[in-house]
Amino acid sequence: MTSLVALPRKVATRPGVNPAAHNISGGESVRAAPAVLGVMTLILFAFETLLTSGFLAGKLGTTAFLVAHVCCCLIFAAIGIVSEWRSGADGVFTTRTFQIVLWTLMAGPFGVAVSAVFLLPAAPARIGADAASDEDEAVLPEPTDMRLERIRTQFLDDRVRVSRIDQANGVRPLIDVISEGSRNEKLEALAVVARGYHPSLAVAIKCAMMDGDASVRVLAATVMAKLHGRFTQRIGALQDVRGESTSVTQLCDLAEARLDYAESGLMEAPRSRSEARQAEAVLAQAELADTGEENVLRIARLRRRVSKRMAGGLPVASPEPVTGSGEP
Repeated sequence: MTSLVALPRKVATRPGVNPAAHNISGGESVRAAPAVLGVMTLILFAFETLLTSGFLAGKLGTTAFLVAHVCCCLIFAAIGIVSEWRSGADGVFTTRTFQIVLWTLMAGPFGVAVSAVFLLPAAPARIGADAASDEDEAVLPEPTDMRLERIRTQFLDDRVRVSRIDQANGVRPLIDVISEGSRNEKLEALAVVARGYHPSLAVAIKCAMMDGDASVRVLAATVMAKLHGRFTQRIGALQDVRGESTSVTQLCDLAEARLDYAESGLMEAPRSRSEARQAEAVLAQAELADTGEENVLRIARLRRRVSKRMAGGLPVASPEPVTGSGEP
């Protein structure tokens, strides 16, 4: 609700009267305004409560209730205006009185309770050097991306060592857990491998497949089969879209999928080289098409990966981790 603002009045001074003394008395009237209005508001609240209770109890009719309600608000407004005129408070009584009256007209005793907030003294505004110092001392929270980048930079600069991190010595590699851990630890480690597989984790699966516990071997074989299925499903989906209108991008995607499978570490060397040769054949088909500069660079990168795989070395660019949807 828009607050009503009373216009300031000129203070009429008489000869021989010190204006400063008048201002002091006016300031005292302003400070006394909340106390006087508080008493008036309590009386208004009590009267409105009685009216509302009588109306709800059926002792007052609708017309009588409305007339009494409006008259009560008008009397309160008149008292406020007269008090403001007699005290010379420069609009303090009038403004706050009208706010209380409007709230009371709309909501009865509940409006009186809400309008009582206007009687609370406002905190003095801090300006100048104090406010400036508060702004300088305010510390904004550091964004998450900036914190991560700062930590990463500290690791790269060797300013933070893993030994300084709490409980860092208690973290074991997955291969150690699978080879030396308990049965439950091995099963949990295999579940982690299945959810976020990377070619570097292939040795952990192969180690689990030779474990002395049959349940660990069975789960490792299941994880291995599901990982094979993820790679082959991706290759099959890309092969299904091949046709006369196959684009160079689709051919590069298929060649990259076959290379990822060849570099996954899930297959023996002969089968891995076979997948690399099939990827090379797809790249040869892509080179026959009209390619742009971006596709030419991509084909060149894939060619280098094929050469590395055919030579039996490590992949030049390791494929992205293959993530699963849940437990194997």
